[in-house]
Amino acid sequence: MRLEHFFESFEVIAEAPGGVAQLKAMVLRLAVQGRLHNHPRDNTNGSRTETLGNLVSFQNGYAFKSNWYDEEGVRVVRNQNVSHGFLDWVDEKRVASRYADEFSRFALQQGDIVLSLDRPIISTGLKVARIRSNDLPCLLLQRVARLQIKDSSILTPGFLFLWLCSPDFTAAIDPGRSKGVPHISTGQVERMSIKIPALSEQRRIVAKVDELMALCDELEARKEQRRAVCVKANTASLDALANTQDPEEFERCWKRVVENWDFIAHAAGDSATLRRLVVDLAVTGRLSVWEPVPGKVDDVFRCIEKERQTTARTPREFVPLSSLLGEPEGERTIPSHWSWAYFGDVHLGITSGWSPQCEDRQREGDEWGVLKVSAVSWNRFLPEQNKALPANLEPRPQHEVRVGDFLMSRANTADLVGKSIVVHDTPPHLMLSDKLLRVTLPRSYLPKFANLVNNSSLGRGHYETEASGTSASMKNISREQINRLVVPIAPLEEQRRIVTKVDHLMALCNELERAITKKGATSERYASAAVLAMMNEEGRRDRT
Repeated sequence: MRLEHFFESFEVIAEAPGGVAQLKAMVLRLAVQGRLHNHPRDNTNGSRTETLGNLVSFQNGYAFKSNWYDEEGVRVVRNQNVSHGFLDWVDEKRVASRYADEFSRFALQQGDIVLSLDRPIISTGLKVARIRSNDLPCLLLQRVARLQIKDSSILTPGFLFLWLCSPDFTAAIDPGRSKGVPHISTGQVERMSIKIPALSEQRRIVAKVDELMALCDELEARKEQRRAVCVKANTASLDALANTQDPEEFERCWKRVVENWDFIAHAAGDSATLRRLVVDLAVTGRLSVWEPVPGKVDDVFRCIEKERQTTARTPREFVPLSSLLGEPEGERTIPSHWSWAYFGDVHLGITSGWSPQCEDRQREGDEWGVLKVSAVSWNRFLPEQNKALPANLEPRPQHEVRVGDFLMSRANTADLVGKSIVVHDTPPHLMLSDKLLRVTLPRSYLPKFANLVNNSSLGRGHYETEASGTSASMKNISREQINRLVVPIAPLEEQRRIVTKVDHLMALCNELERAITKKGATSERYASAAVLAMMNEEGRRDRT
């Protein structure tokens, strides 16, 4: 790819995920290799390779004592202040002003170049910065080095700064071995070789890079503006969808979302919000057309009670939670012929599994295995998330997972505790651990409908409030807390229609997600092809 074609590809590359960062890295690479023009041989006169230590002197900072720090003093440049290209003063420290004169040799000047010697590589690039007027006054702290050019007739500060920021320099101090070296020394940097063109060419290169970096920033700004418009349209579309009051209005709003998805969606993750919204609308009765029939929801409660008495080992009088806690009140509006109930008044029982000391591997073949909480954490059953039961332990078949089971976790991270799934298919010989619960549901309350309710904002909000544990990385819920979840009760036929509707809408969400993923992948392929073509062109020039 010729250079002009690379420039023509700027916008294509910029549109790809991480494209602007790729562009900036390529510009810097081309600049320090003398390739920001179409005929590199025209400019070889005056170019030479030198050891950096022959051109630049290094000054390490001073170890100012912590008891010299003062809130009103002079700022000191620490490693954490050196960002990629500039100083970041969000976390600043100062020393008392009286030390500024005593240690004036460590006072930085506008235009100085400083390099972090501790953990110098961050996600945005190398921690090297130029001092600006609004950084002053400031003093140089230890483990930060100032680079000072010895002869300004040979090397310009602008070109030196470009070289330090370039991928070539970063690769030289960390050639892929440690994924970000923790420390570098001034001696290590002094021994590096730098190819320096004639002084006039250095100035031309710096000017060209400034021009191209400004273009990159402009492309990034345009991209962010388009993203902001997309986010605004996305929010408006989903708000309209969330506020629909009947199935007909939902269908109209849904159609607008689908027809404009290519515009309002920016990434595959945007469909997650759409999925959550579909579930919330489903469990509050706004997705399916219904004809209220008086008494139908009462049939659900009668069937639950009848089944409870039939399945109980010892038939006894059931004491509903409503008689202990008061009538349940839901946080949302539901159809007038629906009802609210405590989950403990709906299900027929909760049992937990068994957690023996397992082998640190997945089970193989017909071995017995014990499921991990991750098997039920991600909205679908993942049977491969298990550990093998040791051969010297007898399995407990009563804990084996069965098709149709409604499973949930009682211990997990704050955002996953209480998550549930319905088992549609499972291999044999998989047992529940004691952190997994099997909830037995009556035939009049469908597992799929219960799963929608439990994973909706109704359920997530309840567990967020009720879960115990001081650490967000491990929260717990008890059976009593699960029982207190207030759930909507819909007639059985409506439950079936709602589950079918949600399955259909989730399949459409999958299609929308694939479309936006494909769009991003195509953009990324075009960008990668443009960058690769430019690199191949560099390789051909190197060989000639």
